[in-house]
Amino acid sequence: MKNLQPKRTSPPPTQHPDVEALKSRIRELEILKTAVEAADVGIFYLDLRTNTSTISGAWRRLMGVEDTEISDFQAEWRKRVHPDDLSRLETALEEHLAGHTNRVSIDYRLRPFNSEEWRWFRTDASCTEWDAGGVALNLVGTQWEISKRKRMELALKQSEEDLRSLVDNTPIGSALVALDGVCIRSNKALQRYLGYSANEFAKLNFKTLIHWEDLPVHNDNVALLLNGHAASFEMERRYIRKDGSVVWGHVCCVLARDADGKPQHYVVQIIDITAQRRLEEMKRDFINLASHEIRTPVTTVTGALDLAHMLYAKGTDTKLAELLQIAKRGSDRLRSILDDLLDFDRVSASTMALTIVRCDITQVIQHAIARSAKILEERSAEISLTQSDEIIEWHCDPNMLQKVLMSLLSNAAKYSPKAGKILIDASLDAKNLTIRVRDYGIGIPVEFHEHAFEPFWHRDPSDARAHQSIGFGLSVSRHVIRQMGGELSIEPVEGPGTELQITLPQV
Repeated sequence: MKNLQPKRTSPPPTQHPDVEALKSRIRELEILKTAVEAADVGIFYLDLRTNTSTISGAWRRLMGVEDTEISDFQAEWRKRVHPDDLSRLETALEEHLAGHTNRVSIDYRLRPFNSEEWRWFRTDASCTEWDAGGVALNLVGTQWEISKRKRMELALKQSEEDLRSLVDNTPIGSALVALDGVCIRSNKALQRYLGYSANEFAKLNFKTLIHWEDLPVHNDNVALLLNGHAASFEMERRYIRKDGSVVWGHVCCVLARDADGKPQHYVVQIIDITAQRRLEEMKRDFINLASHEIRTPVTTVTGALDLAHMLYAKGTDTKLAELLQIAKRGSDRLRSILDDLLDFDRVSASTMALTIVRCDITQVIQHAIARSAKILEERSAEISLTQSDEIIEWHCDPNMLQKVLMSLLSNAAKYSPKAGKILIDASLDAKNLTIRVRDYGIGIPVEFHEHAFEPFWHRDPSDARAHQSIGFGLSVSRHVIRQMGGELSIEPVEGPGTELQITLPQV
C-alpha cells in the first residue's frame, strides 16, 4: 500500500510592488494631465544643458502654434514677448538661475502666433536640478493667460488714480483721519487751507487743529458717530492754522465702517467759509450800529409826533391833523423796520435769548390778536379762533411766539382782500402743539413755499412797495420757531389763500 502524501500546490503569482506603484503613478499623472489641460495652463520643461524644450499641448494652444512646426520653442517664445517686457523678463530669469531668487513669477505681454493683439500672460517657473557646482540644469514652469484679470487690474488702478487726482485737486479740503485723530491722508486744498505740508499733516493729531471753544461740540458729534446714533454730521467751526491765525470751515464728517460695521476711519471734508463769516460779522456789526444809531432819533421823532397827534388830532386845522397822521404812520413804519432789522440780526447770529416756560397758549394767541388790532382794523379783517382743548398749555417762549403770531396775522391781513377772513386753529396731541393761521388772500404757489422764508423775498417786487414790507417777517419767524425746537411751514390748501403752520414738539 502506497504512502500517499498531500499534493503541494504553488501560490498564484503576485504583481511586484514596484509595478503597482508605477501603475498608480501613471494614473495620477493621467489625472493631473487631464486637469492641467482642462485648466488651459501651459507647461514647459527647458533642459539648460542641451537648450531644448518640452512643452504641453496647452502651451501650444496658448501660443497659437498647435498646427505649426517649430524647431526652437524658446526662441519663438522670446520673439513674441512685448519688447518693453522682454528685458524685465530676462532679468528675472537670470536672477533665478544665478540663485538670487527662489522662483520666477512675472506678468508680461505676449502676442500669440495667430493674433495681432498683445495679451497678458503669467509665468511661474523654478529650477529643480543643479550640478555639483550649483549650476542650474533645467527650468520647469507654467504659463497661462491673465488678460481679463489684468484689464480689470489696470482699470481699477486707473480708477484709483483718477479718484486720487480728483480728491487731490478738488478745491474742497479733504482728509482721512484715523480713529485716534491722526491724519492718514490730506489733499492739497486742505494743506493750503491750514498751512501744513502733507508730511507735516501725517505727524499731526487733527483734534489739535480745532479751536478749543469748538472742541466740546466736536467731541459730542464724534461720540454720536461711534455709538451708531448718527451716520455723519455737519457743522461750522474754527481751525487754528500753522501761522496761528483762525479760519472758519463748514465741516462734513462721515465715519467709515467695514463689512462687519466696525469703525475704520473718518472721512472729513472742509469748505473754507472764512471770508463769508467775516462778511457776515461786518454786516451784523453794521446793522447793529446803524439800527442803534438810528433808533435814538427815530424814537425822538416818533415821541414828538405822538404828542403832537394827541394835541392837534381833534383840532380845527384838519390839514395839520392829516399831515400829523401821515408823519405818525411813517415813523411807526420806520420803527417797525428797525425792530425787524434787530430781530433778524439777533436770530441769524443765534444770539437771541429764549425763555422757555409752560404757558397758556390761548392767552398768547389772544394777546397777539390784540396787539395786531391796528392792521386788522385797517383791513377790516374778521378773526376766528378755534382750538382742540378748552385749555392748552405748552412749553415755549411766550413773548417770541406772540411776535411770530403777530407777524403771521400782519401778513394775512395785508395779503387778503378788505374784510377778509383769517382763521386761527390751535390743536394739541401727545407730541406736538400745532397752530395754523389761514387766510383767503392771493396765496403763495407751491413752488415758492420754501423761497418765501428767504430774507427779502417777494413773489413780485411791487409787493414790497404795495404792502410796505422788506421781507424779513417769515425768515425771522422760522428762525425763532426753530430755535424753540419746532418748525414753521406753508401748507398746501384748496382754494385761495395761504396756511402757515407752527409745530412745537413736547419739551
